[in-house]
Amino acid sequence: GGRIIIKAPKNFTIFMALSFFFGNTAFLVWATAGKSFSLTGMMQATVIRATPIALAALAGILSERVAIINIGIEGMLLVGAFSGAVFGSLFGGIIGLIFAIIVGGLFGLLHALLVIKYRVDQIISGVAINILALGLTSFLTSSFLKTNPELNDAPIFRPIKIPFLSDIPVLGPTF
Repeated sequence: GGRIIIKAPKNFTIFMALSFFFGNTAFLVWATAGKSFSLTGMMQATVIRATPIALAALAGILSERVAIINIGIEGMLLVGAFSGAVFGSLFGGIIGLIFAIIVGGLFGLLHALLVIKYRVDQIISGVAINILALGLTSFLTSSFLKTNPELNDAPIFRPIKIPFLSDIPVLGPTF
């Protein structure tokens, strides 16, 4: 019964990092062959698209730190985004943001009530919130937003220029 321990070579981490870097570079060169390519634009798009995923991951980590299994984070984000778009279209960007936070928080309160007061299993409650959010936003989209497209025209927040960070050559415009 002895244990066999296999150690990675000394420079294995550096080798893997360089492999991934050159692999991604080769893919980007292949994907953009014959086309114009903006590294800054790609990095901006990456940050914009990764932000909701990162916020959901942080919410999940925060929930796990206090021993809550919150499967319903996606549903809370969905109803928050829907209400933010509708109320932002009606009243402006800041009001839409406030309503997105409030509605997402109300769905978090629904999860807390189901789990704490009514003793529903946390996973069942989270799945139910996801299904409720998907059904509710799909119904409201097909009922109201298809016939009133002006309700889905929220203003876009302008970038905030941070003095020293925005002056960095390639990374500045991204952040």
